[in-house]
Amino acid sequence: KEENYNNSSDYVSIVCNTDSAKIQATSTQRDSISLHLSLLTEEIKRLFDTESEVYENKKNITYVKPPYKISKHGIKFIKKFESCSLKKYRYKRKNGTYEKYYTVGWGHVLYPGDKYYNRNSITQAEADQLFIEDTKWLNQSCNNLISELSPHFKPTQGFVDGLCSLIYNCGEQGIRNSKFFNALKRCRYYKDDKTNIYY
Repeated sequence: KEENYNNSSDYVSIVCNTDSAKIQATSTQRDSISLHLSLLTEEIKRLFDTESEVYENKKNITYVKPPYKISKHGIKFIKKFESCSLKKYRYKRKNGTYEKYYTVGWGHVLYPGDKYYNRNSITQAEADQLFIEDTKWLNQSCNNLISELSPHFKPTQGFVDGLCSLIYNCGEQGIRNSKFFNALKRCRYYKDDKTNIYY
C-alpha cells in the first residue's frame, strides 16, 4: 500500500524534532530537513504511539519487508521540496553570505570535478538524469540504516520514503550521526508489536 504525501505540515514530536536533530548538511539542505523529518515523525507516531487510537487499529497499518526501496511517491516528495533549477545558483544564507558551491537541477551540488561544474545551466533531461544518478544509492543506504535498528522494527513505506528523503539531503553517515537516528536505535520493540520508547 503506497501513500501520497501531499501534506507534511503537521509536525509530530514523537522521537525527534528539527532542533535536536543535529545533522551535518549545507544551509540549502537544512532548510528542507524539517519537511522530511515531519514525514518521518508522522509515520513514527502511527507506529509507536501505544496510547493513541491508531494503536488500537494497528492491523490497518501496512508494513513493508526488506529489501526496502523508495516508492514513486517518495521520489515525487523529494522533487516537490527540492524543486528544479536549470540555472546554477548559490544558496543565500540567512546571514547574507552565500554557500561555497553552486547547486543545479534537483538539488545537485556542483563540487570541483563534476562534469557540469563549469556550466552555467543544464537541460531538463540532464537535470532528470542527474537526479536518477544521485538517487541510485538511496535504497542501499536506507537498508544499511534500518539494519542497525532492532530486528523487530517493522517500517511502513512512508517511513522508508521519509528516511530516503533525509538520506538524499544528509547522506547515510549524516543520518547515522544524528540525534534522530540514535533516538530510534534506543527504541525497544517486541514480537507482539507493542513498543516502548526509551530516551
